Amino acid sequence: MNIYRISALAVMVASVGLGAILAQDTGKAKGRLPANYGKIGLTDEQKQSIYDIMAKYKKESDDLDKKVKDLNTKRKGEIDMVLNEDQKKALKKLTESNKKSEEPKKSDEAPKKKDNSKKN
Repeated sequence: MNIYRISALAVMVASVGLGAILAQDTGKAKGRLPANYGKIGLTDEQKQSIYDIMAKYKKESDDLDKKVKDLNTKRKGEIDMVLNEDQKKALKKLTESNKKSEEPKKSDEAPKKKDNSKKN
């Protein structure tokens, strides 16, 4: 019984070690191709060029995404400052009501399909 545990442990350690060796950085940028680019017969060189371009713009894009999020938060704060307390309470109540109505109800779920594989 212990020999099986030791063997299983050895296989797991070997698998993890092999995975780490195969996953070592090769200096090539990796990622996901844009939609449908994988279907047009790109060469490995073209794929690598696209990955490099995407990596080049990633930080700038991420920074812009954060800036847009921050601007939206700032805008909402300024808009909320225009409202009086009663309006803020009413808006909060409406917002909470809308969130509850957006939650899927059991009756809204798709009906389960019958299993017709057991025909007599």
